[in-house]
Amino acid sequence: MASVHVDLDFDGLFSSSDIRDAVEDKANEIAERVRDLGIMVEGDPGTVPLPVNVYPEHTLKYARVYVVTSHPAGIAVEAKYRALGGALG
Repeated sequence: MASVHVDLDFDGLFSSSDIRDAVEDKANEIAERVRDLGIMVEGDPGTVPLPVNVYPEHTLKYARVYVVTSHPAGIAVEAKYRALGGALG
């Protein structure tokens, strides 16, 4: 599995609902960009779209969301295609 997360902190400033929503929107954009790459896994050629999930994990101090390629091939996909890292751009 490979993942990328956005983690902002400044004494609770980044935990407001507006900031949480903005961070979640950005995470969903990143996930969609990865899905749009059309990377297939499971077999050769792949038959299953690479699963990409978004997991919000907000606290009183942080607005944090993880974007995860939820498959064992996620690390290899990241190494070969830089799917998550490239989607940050």
